[in-house]
Amino acid sequence: MEKRKTYIVVTALFVLYIVAVLCLCLLDLSDNTPDLPKYLMGIPTDKVAHFTMYFAYPVVCWLLFTYNKQIKISRKYLFSTIFITGLAFAAFTETAQGLLTTYRDADPMDMLANFLGISTACILMKLLEKPATKVCDSIQSYMHSKLYK
Repeated sequence: MEKRKTYIVVTALFVLYIVAVLCLCLLDLSDNTPDLPKYLMGIPTDKVAHFTMYFAYPVVCWLLFTYNKQIKISRKYLFSTIFITGLAFAAFTETAQGLLTTYRDADPMDMLANFLGISTACILMKLLEKPATKVCDSIQSYMHSKLYK
C-alpha cells in the first residue's frame, strides 16, 4: 500500500473496531449467541470477552496515532492519551448498556475487565513499541513494493 495512504487503512481499522465494539455492547445478540461455557479457566466467560474486546483498543489506537500523520500527538503523551480515551470509551459503553438497553446491565465487574484489558495492552504496547514499529514498517514497505512497482 502506498505509504502516504496508510492512514486510510489504519483509520478504517479504528472505525471498524469502534463500530464492532458498539454493536457487541449495545445490540441484543441473545438469540444468535452460541452456547459457551460459563467459565474459562475459572474466570466468567463474559469477563474474558470484555478483557479481549478492550485489549484490542490500545493496539488499534497505537496504529492510528502512529500511522495516521494527520493526527498530531506528541510521543510523550501517546500512551496516556490511549489509556485515558480507552477508559472513557469503556465507561461510555458500560453506561450506555445500562441507560440505553433493557437487555443489558452496566456491570462494574465488566468495567474492571475492560480496565484490565486496556491497562495490560497499554503496558505491552509501551514495552513492545519499537519492535512493533519495525514490523509494521516492514509490512508497509512490503505492501508498497508489491502494489506500486
